[in-house]
Amino acid sequence: MRAAVPGTIVRLAHSLGCQVVAEGLEQEADRVVLVALNVEMAQGYLYARPARVPPLAARLVTDPTPRERTNQAGAETAHALLEPHESLHPDYSVADVVARFLNVPEIDYYPVIDEGRQVLGMVWRREFMNRLLYRYGYDLYHRKPIRQLMDCQPIVADLRTPLETVSRLITDSRKGFRKEAVILVENGRYVGVGSFTSLLRLITDIKVQSAHYANPLSGLPGNIPIRAELQRLLDERRAFTALYLDLDHFKPYNDHYSYEDGDKVIRYLSHLLQRISGVDFLGHVGGDDFVAITTMMTRGEAIAAQAIAEFSGGIASFYRGEDRKAGVILGRDREDQPRRFPLMTLSVGLVNVEAGTLTHQQHLASLMTRAKKAAKAAGGNTWRVVHSAEESTEGPSSRRPQPILR
Repeated sequence: MRAAVPGTIVRLAHSLGCQVVAEGLEQEADRVVLVALNVEMAQGYLYARPARVPPLAARLVTDPTPRERTNQAGAETAHALLEPHESLHPDYSVADVVARFLNVPEIDYYPVIDEGRQVLGMVWRREFMNRLLYRYGYDLYHRKPIRQLMDCQPIVADLRTPLETVSRLITDSRKGFRKEAVILVENGRYVGVGSFTSLLRLITDIKVQSAHYANPLSGLPGNIPIRAELQRLLDERRAFTALYLDLDHFKPYNDHYSYEDGDKVIRYLSHLLQRISGVDFLGHVGGDDFVAITTMMTRGEAIAAQAIAEFSGGIASFYRGEDRKAGVILGRDREDQPRRFPLMTLSVGLVNVEAGTLTHQQHLASLMTRAKKAAKAAGGNTWRVVHSAEESTEGPSSRRPQPILR
């Protein structure tokens, strides 16, 4: 696959806020190229071929995450739910399946899988047995293949699907409340099942852990989750953009008004950032510092521009009328000398991390800090971009600050 033309198309789509679906994917090598181009979804023979009974659609992603994960990373994807489970061939007779349910009472469902390990459906004990209890039910169906009585629309998810996405697939399903499990696939082929009970337990554990490490003011993930997320992306050799956002002249505002007013500004910025599309992860370092991550590198500068534009357009409402009119407030600098400070602005340092160029989040954090300081030195309401591939051990170079369109 030649990447130049597809890359241009992908960048154009992402600049418009669109996701991209690649069709006709047949080779693993092509999938690797799509991953490098940040294509979100794919379709083709690599996942499934035409069949008389089409295989069920799963949430197939082009993200090449490792099959074996650490406990922390694995707990965030459907891989953590994986349990081996006996399956049925679609040509098994109804009588054979009745015998299986009667002989193994602890099993409540069987996935129906063809020779190519494609998922065709699911047989649920209660619905299946109830169907046969109707008058003449068993006589009518006992010689029929199980494909005629299976549920043709069970919930199917790829191993790499985030747990919260699996949860949404279940809650959005009209039948989800009556089922007990989700079928799990890898590259479109059956590998096992995941119980809803395990899913509920894992999501509860994740929520409890997130609350434990969340910043109490904004409710966003704090330092530990931020570092873990950055390190995860580096370990997976992902391409992404990390943004370090910092308020300028926040301390003088706190001193001039009150800490309660300062907290309102922090919450305002937090809510503003959460509304921006394209942000895959948002964390609150503490104080007036935030970190945002996007895996669509073409969106990084657009996110910075939108954040600055919205912040600069709304921050004046947090000042009293006379201060807004003057455009400054009175305060003291770090040497405790009286000084006039302008209204707050937002500085953003961006690091475009090309795949495989960094190995540790501490190095990345250093680049983010330097990029942020360069943006602050430029006067506020600007951003600076650093490319990890261009960096030496002496420190980053950065682009000129970009103007904000009013």
